[in-house]
Amino acid sequence: MRPPTPIVLAAKVFALGFIGLTVYCAVVYLLLREVVELRMVFGGLYSMFMYHAQHPMQYIALFCAVYAAGLALILGAWPTARRWPAWVLTTLVLLLTVLLGSALGGALWALHDMQAGYFPPGDRRWQ
Repeated sequence: MRPPTPIVLAAKVFALGFIGLTVYCAVVYLLLREVVELRMVFGGLYSMFMYHAQHPMQYIALFCAVYAAGLALILGAWPTARRWPAWVLTTLVLLLTVLLGSALGGALWALHDMQAGYFPPGDRRWQ
C-alpha cells in the first residue's frame, strides 16, 4: 500500500482538523455561555452591533477553517517546513489564523450588517 500523496494528506488534515476544532470550540462556547450569566461570551466595541453574538457558530467555524487550512498548508509542505524550528511554524500558523481570520470575520460581519439593512455608503457611484 502506497503512502497518500501530500494533497490527500493535507485534505484529510484539513477535514479532520476543521471538524474536530469546530466541535470542540462549539462545546466550549456553549459551556461558557452557560457559565456567564449575561450570555455574552464574545466582547464588542461600544455601540457595535453584536452579530458575532447572534451567529456565534459561523464565526467559530470560520476561524476553525482558517486554522485547519494553515495546519494543512504546513503539513502539505512538511518536507520543506521540517527544517524550520517548531516555534516558528507554530507562530506562523497562529499569525495566519489571526490575520486572515480577522479579515474574513470582518467580511462576514459586513455581510450580516448588510443582511440587517445597513449598506456601506457610496452606493450612488454604482448607479
